[in-house]
Amino acid sequence: MRRHPRGFSLVETMIAMVLGLLLLAATTRLFLLQRRVFRLTDALGRLQETGRFALELLARDVRMAGLRGCAGSGPVRIDASPPAAAGFPGTAVTGHEGGAAPDRLTVRRAATRAAPLARDMASPWSPVALAANPGGIGHGDLVLVADCAGADVFRVTSDPPRRGAASLAHLATGNRDARLRAAYRRPVTGRVPGARVSRLLVHRYSITDTGRRNPRGGRVTALARNGHDLFEGVETMQLRFGVSRAGQPVRYLPADRVTRWKGVVAVRVGLLLRSRAPLRSDPDRRIYRVAGTRVGPPGAGTPVHHPADHRLRRVMTATVALREPELP
Repeated sequence: MRRHPRGFSLVETMIAMVLGLLLLAATTRLFLLQRRVFRLTDALGRLQETGRFALELLARDVRMAGLRGCAGSGPVRIDASPPAAAGFPGTAVTGHEGGAAPDRLTVRRAATRAAPLARDMASPWSPVALAANPGGIGHGDLVLVADCAGADVFRVTSDPPRRGAASLAHLATGNRDARLRAAYRRPVTGRVPGARVSRLLVHRYSITDTGRRNPRGGRVTALARNGHDLFEGVETMQLRFGVSRAGQPVRYLPADRVTRWKGVVAVRVGLLLRSRAPLRSDPDRRIYRVAGTRVGPPGAGTPVHHPADHRLRRVMTATVALREPELP
């Protein structure tokens, strides 16, 4: 007698379907969990990377504040008008207390790329001649010419080529007068150290609104230098300035309490970074301490606020000593 193959019963089929659905649900949940962990890890990594690069840039600039080439402790005459470099090199670092807004930082220094004079100046009124223009010095730029006896800061009134030989005029149309401190000489190997020329950099750091929006429509901010966005995702910058007096320990003060910028020997920079996408499951109501300033959500009683949104935040801080501070 032949037997026909027997299939699954309805109960067995339903049990198999339920087990399959449970397995599929567990797999889906695991996938979503892993995806969320990946997004969180990626966002935290980006915050860490952005903060590290931003602090490295700021630290490098602050560390070299007041750089004046071979002039060392010699006199530096400011000829440029208007005096964008006023106070240089003594007030190489200055700040502005933002109150409820982010603080602002200004750094003044000479560029590290310097070009030697191509020939001696006939007189203090003569143009400064360069065999090459590695810094791309152009019309209207602030320039530092320095030898081991002193330096001048002047505004270029000629229109030199950005590459190759250049002649830098310093007429009274862009300066207080056309006369420099001295007639600078070109370097002579083994005999005369001579003078070198570099751009004078005035870097102003602030937090700006990029004009872009995140996925939820919120504004995107960035750390900017001279109005140009550098690092997106920096929400606020808070500063403390290390002030030293003879025989006293260094005290870190906000900008509005610094009475003598020549006494600043270090700068403490604190950045609060936030993710572009909302990744938190609950609103961020945490109070952060950024370089000594408390930053919290509205209603927390802190001097500076951050939105109680769902974005991730991270604080990064660095304390940078000036290489050649002007001690009292």
